[in-house]
Amino acid sequence: MDNWRARIDPFLRTHLESQVRDSIKHRNAYKDSKDPGKAQLWVAIANISRQLFNVSVKLNYIERLFQEELGNNKSNVKKVKKRK
Repeated sequence: MDNWRARIDPFLRTHLESQVRDSIKHRNAYKDSKDPGKAQLWVAIANISRQLFNVSVKLNYIERLFQEELGNNKSNVKKVKKRK
């Protein structure tokens, strides 16, 4: 590990090392770049973007489930009130 990476907060360093490991998987793609370091950063950004997209899709799904459940509960409450 490079010295500068050792001086990063341990919690943040865990995420940094994870991104480095993930980007190394694409070494064959960026090593032929004019500036492999920048290309590796772009790969890491793309990985983070993919992760954010996946979280967003999951969150939207969960929000829809809650909205549907909330809608079902409201209509059930209205039915109970009408019977009284």
